Amino acid sequence: MTGGKEINKKQQSMEIRSNYINVPLLAELIERKCRLWAEASFPTPAQGLQRETLSIIESLRLIFRNRAEFVQLTLLRVKSDRHARSLLAPVYEAFLGPPGPATASASTTTTTGLTIYRSNDVETYGRLLLCYARWKSLYWAAEEADATDPVEWADIDAVALAQLPYDFPRAICPRDALLRRIFPAYVTAKCAAGVAPSDRKRNNATTRILLGTLPKRADLQELCLKFYQAYRCGADATQLEDEIPPQGQEAADTPLSGPSTSVTLEHHRQTRYRQ
Repeated sequence: MTGGKEINKKQQSMEIRSNYINVPLLAELIERKCRLWAEASFPTPAQGLQRETLSIIESLRLIFRNRAEFVQLTLLRVKSDRHARSLLAPVYEAFLGPPGPATASASTTTTTGLTIYRSNDVETYGRLLLCYARWKSLYWAAEEADATDPVEWADIDAVALAQLPYDFPRAICPRDALLRRIFPAYVTAKCAAGVAPSDRKRNNATTRILLGTLPKRADLQELCLKFYQAYRCGADATQLEDEIPPQGQEAADTPLSGPSTSVTLEHHRQTRYRQ
């Protein structure tokens, strides 16, 4: 019995590692498809765009065995700009939007029976929030100083606010705190103590602020990459790999009787992948 559990645990660990390997590869493939669609010199039929959109979504679901988190992480890794909007916006809509042809046949529950978009935890909230922000950013004209919010934003906000919690969930492990630090400090500080505003049900305070500000940030792509890097860390991780002090500096600050820098870094590398 114990042997069977160990085998199952190893298989799950291998599957997770495989998924993390596939995420950047699939993101690059989607980027290439977006460039091809943007460079097309002939009008694209609506049916052709729909087929391509469904093909991308169904392929991601198949490769990741319908694990929504890795589909979301893949979308966050896709480098996007306004030229990618023609294909990438329909992909976001098909996956994150209201139930439609792309989502009707897919299961809406995880292996635990919980609804995919209803988990009130830091990692799920962060993934979805950044996905909605990236979706909205495709319509944002950053070069226009007096640009108003695009009309598409209202529909995206309606979907996002129906799926996301009102406020940033509380951290329950060091990695949760690491993920939260990636988001603007003035927002995450408001819910650090876990106290929600009295009118939270009326204005979705934190979530509304993030949905309104993140899509306008010039460093949104960098935030998504940092989130992805932190997401891969172990539950006890407190900093990203590029935040670890240089070996010489750490050695100078560490007593001779303490653990060596090489051991510390090796432990960090071993905990990068969640088991």
